[in-house]
Amino acid sequence: MTHTFSLFFIYVIALASCSNSRDNNPIFENHQPNSKIYKDELAVELASPEATDFTYRLDKYSVVDGKEYLDIDIKGHGVNAKASVLVKNWHKIEGIRRTKGLGYIGAELKGIKIETERGGGKTEFVYMDVDRVID
Repeated sequence: MTHTFSLFFIYVIALASCSNSRDNNPIFENHQPNSKIYKDELAVELASPEATDFTYRLDKYSVVDGKEYLDIDIKGHGVNAKASVLVKNWHKIEGIRRTKGLGYIGAELKGIKIETERGGGKTEFVYMDVDRVID
């Protein structure tokens, strides 16, 4: 009987550690990252107090219509999202620009500050600063 209880206890702990206490936001699950509803919801999440505990990782560097972006994976409590972040000021991340992201893919952007700009019916995320880049 004790052996069965021990196995059950281990199973419960393993199951709890594999699942988030809150599932991913359905908007992130059901919409594309470039859609208005996705960006608006992500803006709300990024403005929440929990955003300081999110993990931000570089997915890629890209250029669209002459503007430079960092595509970032964002993970945290109830959030598994992607953001295309416009970079106007390359302060502290010059190396990413110089290499076009090569060698930095998957790097954590610790303490990144992203501003949300809205206008003309669009939502855009803009890089402001980062504490450090951890390869």
